[in-house]
Amino acid sequence: MPTPLTPDALFRKLSLRALRVFDQVAEHGSTVKASEVLSLSQSAVTKAIQTLEQTLGIQLFVRTNHGMTPTDYARILRQRVKLVLADFSDLANETNSFLEGDSGQVAVGTLISSTLRFLPLSISLLEKTAPRISVSVQEGTVEQLFPLLLSGQISVVVGRVSYSPFTPYPWMRDGQVKSEALLDEVLCLVVGKHHPLAPENSVSLKQLCAYRWVLPSMPSPTRHLVEKMFEDAGQEFPRHATESLSLLSNLGILLNSDAVAALPSTVALEFRRLGLVHILPVSKTIAFGQIGYSVHASRPLTPAALRFIGSLKEAAAIIRKE
Repeated sequence: MPTPLTPDALFRKLSLRALRVFDQVAEHGSTVKASEVLSLSQSAVTKAIQTLEQTLGIQLFVRTNHGMTPTDYARILRQRVKLVLADFSDLANETNSFLEGDSGQVAVGTLISSTLRFLPLSISLLEKTAPRISVSVQEGTVEQLFPLLLSGQISVVVGRVSYSPFTPYPWMRDGQVKSEALLDEVLCLVVGKHHPLAPENSVSLKQLCAYRWVLPSMPSPTRHLVEKMFEDAGQEFPRHATESLSLLSNLGILLNSDAVAALPSTVALEFRRLGLVHILPVSKTIAFGQIGYSVHASRPLTPAALRFIGSLKEAAAIIRKE
């Protein structure tokens, strides 16, 4: 009685080339035709079939004057072989798609400056050209997101990229992070549509001191810029402030109170377009800096991440024209 085959024995003895030869011989009923399709010599095809029969310990074809006729077992075997070959075909296609950036996953960190307009538009553009790429988004602060970028847990941080050379963030100074600016951004002072100052044609900082503010906590760049704006104007910084990094919470506070908030213009303009807020007409423009993306300086990006960055650049071009 022959020794039973084991999966381990098949792994060691079977070759994918032999299975492909077998499939083509069964398809055409001829070693000559199979050799033409596979660009192999007829002797190589014949030897592959013989080796496969010896490995399995069973006859696969009946050789006649009219060609090669599959045995009953060969017909069963071919069903399995077709599944294996199809899996390898799928693997090749998926690998090519990954290398071309048509599939894969991109983990993205986003700062508040990009959450409402820039990033959503970028993802929408990516979905149109590469729908098989999956994007996961995590919102947070600089302190939260950049350590994740450095550890490889996220691939790209989208948001403010212009920082002072005296920044307290070491990764901004020591070359671990590489950034590219795509948009110039300013801060807008906004209130809910019902706010007493909404109808005014001009608003001073002195008027704003009387209202509660919604601001991120230090060392947020937004908080620093707002404090400097009051300092430069010789005005006392508002004592009443709610500290919040949640864009939705901030919007809710604006809609349900007479609070004032400082928002990046891309966010403020989108909220205004939706009829939710009023942008206050203050005399001084607050330069927020540049918006773009940051990546690890020495870690190669996947093709999918590169496709995502391409969509960021496309979205930035659209926003600049608006």
